[in-house]
Amino acid sequence: MVRSAGVSRKLGSSFLTQFIIACVNAVFSPFVLLDIAMEVANFLSRNPPHTHYTQHLRSPVLQPIVTKCQQMFIQCTHHRLYHITPTEYEEFVSIIRTARQAFQMTPTGMVQFNELLQSLRRSKSCKKELWTRINRCLSQGNSNNSN
Repeated sequence: MVRSAGVSRKLGSSFLTQFIIACVNAVFSPFVLLDIAMEVANFLSRNPPHTHYTQHLRSPVLQPIVTKCQQMFIQCTHHRLYHITPTEYEEFVSIIRTARQAFQMTPTGMVQFNELLQSLRRSKSCKKELWTRINRCLSQGNSNNSN
């Protein structure tokens, strides 16, 4: 799928837009959607006007794929939580960490991410040990970001 993004980039912006629309309609993995959004943003940052790739993540061209990515992370986390066992806690925490990256792409994303966290916390499936691991992971990420 990411190779297709490379082909679309080489063909031009109209093909890139068509590719993004096709991805929104066909891709359901939040991880693949995140990779595509990051790849396209990196490509756009290398073309005039040269700006940091994070600015392109908020561009109208990428908005549909970023929104779909966030929606799929919400679905993924709720589905995983419903079926989780203690042996899967670390994998779940990793999903939460990656989801945070996706939500950081939009101006209101962290509000949505915090709403997701509160929803997960209120779930009967979210045991105290899991919630502690999630908090530890997120607080470590915040201290790493401030350095």
